[in-house]
Amino acid sequence: MPTSGIRLNAFKDDWLRFVLYKLSTGCSKPADLATNHIQFVTFNYDTSLERRLFTGLSAISQFDKREVRSFMDTSNRFLHVYGSIRERIDETWRPINFGNTTSYNSDFHNSASALNEVYRASEGIRTIDGEDKLKNEEALKNATEAIQKAEVIYLLGFGFDRQNIQRLGLTSLRPAPKHPVRTVFFTNFGGHNRVSMSAGEALAGDATAFLKGNMSVNPEQWIENHHVRFRYEMSTKNVYAAIAEDFESMEAL
Repeated sequence: MPTSGIRLNAFKDDWLRFVLYKLSTGCSKPADLATNHIQFVTFNYDTSLERRLFTGLSAISQFDKREVRSFMDTSNRFLHVYGSIRERIDETWRPINFGNTTSYNSDFHNSASALNEVYRASEGIRTIDGEDKLKNEEALKNATEAIQKAEVIYLLGFGFDRQNIQRLGLTSLRPAPKHPVRTVFFTNFGGHNRVSMSAGEALAGDATAFLKGNMSVNPEQWIENHHVRFRYEMSTKNVYAAIAEDFESMEAL
């Protein structure tokens, strides 16, 4: 069907609809939602991910708020590497209302409660070093453990910065007998060689693995008498198109 003349941005759709579908279709009963073996590691401070999943799951008639909260509140379900501006997402969430205050005048004092809310939100944000270093280490430890245990990993919108690769321990995703089967999908929007080389070195131990048009690397080999079958796939599209068109369907995973 031709899309000419259709305002695609008028439809409220995003890549998380694929995740919502995957989370819900495997549930034979509502309580099964909380048993999904999925964790989210994010560098973002905002909780838009949680908010979208909460509202999306709550809109599915199969689940009521109790099942959704149970899923959301599972320990280490959402790992904010550098903290977040909120701890809990539910139906009580509301945007802060600053009104029309734009200058330091008598009306500004009426916004004290909103400013206090901003301050409370800022207390959940952690910096890379300084006083928050120990808290960062705990968050990163949980994130690296989640990554190391996972059999299917999606690295979406990740720039493969060397420091972040080291912080998350992404080299643990290289072929190893401890995890004989593993699949890693990642995006490199626009197909930048720098990202391709950094990803190749981190994931496959070969900086050239995703150069020269290679979009998939399948190092099937024997390591320490173990048959190791790994698969790495790169998409140069945006996240939505990568999941919809390039990566193996989530239904099959």
